[in-house]
Parts: sequence; structure tokens; C-alpha cells
Amino acid sequence: MQIMKNSTSDSIRSENSNWWQDAVFYQIYPRSFYDSNGDGIGDLQGIKEKIPYLKDLGIDAVWLNPVYPSPNNDYGYDISNYQDINPEYGTFEDFTELLDAFHAQGMKLIMDLVVNHTSTEHDWFQNSRRNPDGPYGDFYIWHDGIDSGAEPPNNWNSFFGGSAWKYDPLRGQYYLHLFDEHQADLNWANPKVREEVYRIMNWWFSHGIDGFRMDVINMISKDTSFPNDTRELDDLAVKGTPYFINGPELHNYLKEMRAKVLSASTKFAVGECPGAEFEDVLALSGMDGEELDAVFQMDLMEIDHGSGGKWDIRSWTAAEFLSRLSRWQQGLEGRAWPANFFSNHDQPRALSRLADDNEYHFESSSLLAVILLSLTGTPFIYYGEEIGMPNADFRSISDYRDVDTLNFFALERTRGREEDELLRIIRYMSRDNARSPMQWNGSKYGGFSSTEPWIPMGRRYAEINVEKDLSSQRSVYREYRKLISFRKKTAALGYGDFEPVESDHAQLIAFMKRHRQGDYLVCANLSTRDAQSRLSFLAAFLPGAVGTELEYSNYKRTTLQDQELKKGILNLRPYEACILKITKS
Repeated sequence: MQIMKNSTSDSIRSENSNWWQDAVFYQIYPRSFYDSNGDGIGDLQGIKEKIPYLKDLGIDAVWLNPVYPSPNNDYGYDISNYQDINPEYGTFEDFTELLDAFHAQGMKLIMDLVVNHTSTEHDWFQNSRRNPDGPYGDFYIWHDGIDSGAEPPNNWNSFFGGSAWKYDPLRGQYYLHLFDEHQADLNWANPKVREEVYRIMNWWFSHGIDGFRMDVINMISKDTSFPNDTRELDDLAVKGTPYFINGPELHNYLKEMRAKVLSASTKFAVGECPGAEFEDVLALSGMDGEELDAVFQMDLMEIDHGSGGKWDIRSWTAAEFLSRLSRWQQGLEGRAWPANFFSNHDQPRALSRLADDNEYHFESSSLLAVILLSLTGTPFIYYGEEIGMPNADFRSISDYRDVDTLNFFALERTRGREEDELLRIIRYMSRDNARSPMQWNGSKYGGFSSTEPWIPMGRRYAEINVEKDLSSQRSVYREYRKLISFRKKTAALGYGDFEPVESDHAQLIAFMKRHRQGDYLVCANLSTRDAQSRLSFLAAFLPGAVGTELEYSNYKRTTLQDQELKKGILNLRPYEACILKITKS
């Protein structure tokens, strides 16, 4: 892996850098993006139709959530066949057309690799349960129960609630499922499993894809002694994580994968690694290039998690937000390449979670774009972020489809919690908040489909949609396009050194991006009240007299007031974000 930080051209792109370092990614949840055939489910031809929309935005690469055959217990993350396309989304020919169409526009495509587990409907699992001594008998993690088989092998929990073990009467043993009971964990300790995974990955590369996003890849290695988790934990917390997150053979497995599949520098591998600490990320994606190219770590995504995990919601501060950004931006500098995101298919919409999705909708949406696109590393924009889509905010549990959400609701109801309380939590944190159909216009089904979608439209789709946004004087889409373009010609944003300069402010964050082509200051007010930043702090970071030139403001400032600058003060209005070029005299 080679990091290029000193290009001297007008563009920061260089033929010597890896393509994914320069790229702005766009994540598509296919089921909810665009339905081309009127069955209420998004599809591959629908994505193909929207390529001009993505190209105009300035997108360089797309991450496609799973499109493989699946019984949809976890909507694609329970794969029953790794080498085909789910008929709901189209055919393999449709996929090939889509891939060719992206490449024709100079865009890349990466697939979702889900190999911690498969669907229990996968042939491997069905063979494994029927024939323990056969070729697939050891493809999964099977274990005898305790108390003559009456109890699971240990007290590990599933992330989706309940025990992580399910008894199979046909085989007479328990199998491990860290997620839904229909998602059986593969046994990576079996070299035949690893060889099959590598074969499948190479098969997809032979068809022309450009890389993989790897689902919970840091959970593929387990402590095979399967000890009980004896920690004292909140009732909502998951037991067992020390024994299956960043397990003992993880790095050996990923080095083997690199050698057998990913050795070519054109192949991009980014891993989703929940629970990965700083040293874990360095080991997984260090500049030696032996394992992954980048890692999605979840530190910022846990800013509102209490001791009980994501369903235990807590408040947070601007200072904590900047601290979490700074930790990773500064800590990984020159050591590993960051993968940056604020939203994805597993998280609530960032706008509703981190900012104000009502009175300051435009300001908040563009503020988040400023921060994301000013971070060193590769940015990932989630579908709908570019128009400021808020949480779906469904009001009835019958509107939700997510197995994690439904399990949480059912379990907590049995424990006596009130439905209204649970729905309040779910309307904030459920994954379905970010899985409602893309809001293309204000028609009955939001321009997503001509028929009722597989999941309801977000409650505010008639108010917030592509058509309305593009006709507005305050278009979030146009702000994203402007900021993407600015990032691509400003080396400091994508490659610069990160220095926090307002680390303990109650309302706002401020950081510099330092690069020999130019230094920039990013200021953002994360509150509904005016906030003041004192630019005099710049003198402590930069020698000699300094000044600033306004490059961007989501309040459409054309310049900063001279009287402010003379006093070394920047006044920021609610959810205002500015990018200033630092000048020296």
C-alpha cells in the first residue's frame, strides 16, 4: 500500500496512488434504491438507470450490498448461494450489464463479502447437518450441549438477542450463530472452508469486480475452547465478544486471503470490524499491506451507545464527537488508511442521529457532508444522504422488517417494557430507519416503485426527495456535488494531516487539515444555538502571521466579516459549517 500525499498537479489524483484512495464511494442497498419492474423491490436494472445521477454527483465507486440468492431472514446477509444473483434483483446477465455500465463511466464496483456465516438454507449447511462425516460435516461450528444436551455449550449471545447456539435435532448438536438463527457461522479453522471462500472470491474477480467490503470479517476466528463469558454485563449487552471478536487466528486467515486472492494492488478490500480497537485496526490494515486495505471501525457509531449497547441510548457532546474523530484521524496517519462514513445499512440515518433533521435540515445535511468529505481517507456516502434523508420514523412495529429490531421488541416486551417506550427507541436506532426506499419524488410511492414497496416509505418522503431537492434554492444534492468536487482538487482534505484546534468546545468542532499544497480550517457548529470560535488559536499551531480565506459556507457567506477577522473571531450560526483556507503573510 502506498499513500500519496504530495502530488503537485491541480488534481490530487496520481497514477501512483491506489484508486480507492482517490475515490468517493456511494453505498447502495439494492432492495431500496430503485424498482425498475414494478414489483416493489429495488433491482439491478434500476441501479443501472440511475448511474447518470451518481456520475453527476461525482461518485467514483459503488459498494453494493448483497445481491446473492437469500431467503431474506436478514435481507441478503444470509446467503444461500455465493455464485448467483437473487432473482428478486435480476439475473446474472443484469449484473454483468450493470458492472459494464459502471466501468464504461470510469466507475468501480465492490461487492459485499459475507463469509462469517451463511444461510442455513445453503447447501453446505444442509449437507453438514445431514452428514456429519461427509465433506461438509466440519464446515460449520457444531458442539455438544451441556447437561446431557439440554443446555447450549456456553453462555454466548447472538447480536440479535438470545443464545448464540441453536439445537439441530437432525444432527443432534448445537450450531453457532452470532447473528440470526438462520445464519450459521462457518468454521474457518477448517482449511477447506477457507479454500472455498478464496475460490469464490477469485471467481467474482474473474467476472470483473473491483473489490469487496467484508462483513464482520474480524469475527471469523473463534476461541475454540468456547469458554463462558464471566463478565458482569448489562442485560442488553452481548456475552462472549472477547472470544469471537479479533480471535486468535484472524490475522493468519487474512494474510492467507491476501496471498491467495488480494495480492494485486487493483483489488480493494475493506473490512467491517465491530469492536476493533486502535491497535486492532493498525494490525488489520497497516501500510505493510499484508491483510486489508482499510477498516470500517465503529467508534463514532457508538457515540450514543450506553453500557447496554445500541438499544441503550445516551447523549453525547461536540467535544466527544471531535475526540473520536481525532483519535482515528491522527492515530492512523501514515500507518493505516481510514474508511470514513456516518451512515450505512446497519445504522440510523446520520442526519437524525447526529444533527437536526427538522428546522435545520439543509444546514445539518450539508454540515455532515463538510465533515465527512474533509477527513483523510476514503469517504462512503450512503444512498439518500446526498438529499438529507432522515430516519424512516415508522410509528407501528408492523412497519418494521429488520430481524434485529423485531427480536429486540419481542424480547423486551416479554420483560415487561412498554410498547411506547420501545417504539421510541426503535424509531431512533432501528436499522430499518436507513433501509426505507430512496425518495426520488413526492408521488405515492416516492418514485421508487409503481406499486407498494417491500417496506414503507419514510414518513417524510413527500417533503424530502430528489425532485424537490433539485428544484430548491437550498439543494443538499448540489452541496454534496460542490464539496465532492472541491475535495478532489484540494489535497489537504483527502490526504492532509488532521489537527483538532477546538477540542473542548461545548457546541462546535474545529480542525485543521495540513498539506504542503495548502492548509485548511474546518469549523462546524453542532448545535441549534449560535457559537463562537476564536481564530486566534491558529497562531499556536502555525508560526508567523496568518489569515483566512473563506472557501465554503453552507450559509452561503461570500466572505467573512472584516471586523470578525480583525478580532480573531468566527461566529457560526446553528449547524453552520465553513471551510477556510489558511493564508500566511
